[in-house]
Amino acid sequence: MAPLLLAAALLGCPATTVHYGPTPVGTPWVRSGGVTGNLFAYSERMLMDGRVNGSDGLVLYTRGGTGNPAMKILWTATAGSGRLTVVGKRLDAFGAFTQRFNGRREFPSIMKIPTAGCWRLSVRAGSARGTLVVRAVDPPAESVCGATVIFRTTPHPRFGNIAWMPTTPTSNGIAAVRFVSTLPDVDRAVIYAGGVAPQGWSTKFLWWSPRRAARAVLSGWRLDGVGTFRQSFPAAAGDDGTIVYPSIVDIPTPGCWAVRVAIGGRTGLVVFEAV
Repeated sequence: MAPLLLAAALLGCPATTVHYGPTPVGTPWVRSGGVTGNLFAYSERMLMDGRVNGSDGLVLYTRGGTGNPAMKILWTATAGSGRLTVVGKRLDAFGAFTQRFNGRREFPSIMKIPTAGCWRLSVRAGSARGTLVVRAVDPPAESVCGATVIFRTTPHPRFGNIAWMPTTPTSNGIAAVRFVSTLPDVDRAVIYAGGVAPQGWSTKFLWWSPRRAARAVLSGWRLDGVGTFRQSFPAAAGDDGTIVYPSIVDIPTPGCWAVRVAIGGRTGLVVFEAV
């Protein structure tokens, strides 16, 4: 077995980390060397897919997607050039493809990865170079709300045996801990809209980040309809001095909602299904 195939088989697909922090373009993004990929493909419908929103690494649909969404990436490069070239090589089987896109320092594209699997993308534009890894999956037959997973039996790395909910990418460390007020007995982030359950209890989430800040800011947008919301919660000290951010997540209407959680210069993504 070739070395790259063996590595992919042993390690899984080491897909490049997707970041959700703010940029001038405003989309999630990936970066390697002098090349940045602004992920317009990560649209409302795609972020509903749990294979996408639950992955730290880059996921794209095969064959350019179904058109809704198309696998659009706006490539930007640190060096000017008339053309950007993407050479794809499959890491977990045999396969290759090449695409070329015109531009100067911005290169609109629709990525057409031929088959599902783990792919290395070598990107170049003039003197700018970058290497990304993407996990390609077939588009779903229908869109469903793949809400973020809740861990109830897996210990949190710092707080131990508690219920907790990570954000993606998990490398940022932002999570809801101890207070994770989902519907009873569910293993995903399914909560009541409006901040209050029919029984009268509130949808409390206690946020924590390894990097402290004065506030935690939640910015949400609906994935299966129209709507946005924004909430801000001040820091508080727990009994042991740990800095946390108590919140009542008040999603305005039922539906599938993506929420950016920003604390201390770090940003993570959570997907809620509100009922």
